[in-house]
Amino acid sequence: MPLSPLDTSQGISTSVVQLVDGAGAAKQTAWIREIVASKRTLYAGSYSLCQVSGFDGPCVKVAFPLPNGSANVIMRSESAPDDSFTGRSAGTRFGDPGFYFFVEAGLDRGWARYLKALKEDIRVYVDPCGQLRADHNLQIWGATFLRLHYRMRRRTA
Repeated sequence: MPLSPLDTSQGISTSVVQLVDGAGAAKQTAWIREIVASKRTLYAGSYSLCQVSGFDGPCVKVAFPLPNGSANVIMRSESAPDDSFTGRSAGTRFGDPGFYFFVEAGLDRGWARYLKALKEDIRVYVDPCGQLRADHNLQIWGATFLRLHYRMRRRTA
């Protein structure tokens, strides 16, 4: 996490990489974000679809690797009349969309904890100039502690 707005003052680069099976079907998508000034990876997450018991529709699961486990964000999808899309990790209990920590405790064993205090949303939209953008907000106990803004475009050959 950036500790100061100056850490990202020169911007963040982003790339999306799809992992496909032998038939060419996308199985996982990695979204990698780097701090431009230092070339250090800010976030690297694996994105996939999932279902959770606390929400009727499909959700996006974002997994961030950690030593001996992972941080997992389950985001419910919301579309708006302006054609924007928001992934929101806001729930009230275990099984809802939200933020989870998973710690491995041996082969095929582990424990998970739901963190109700941590909320995240990523709104993806096309701006008036036709640019694809995303606003990414993280809150803890209702206070925003990180706000990122992305412009996205296809990589050229």
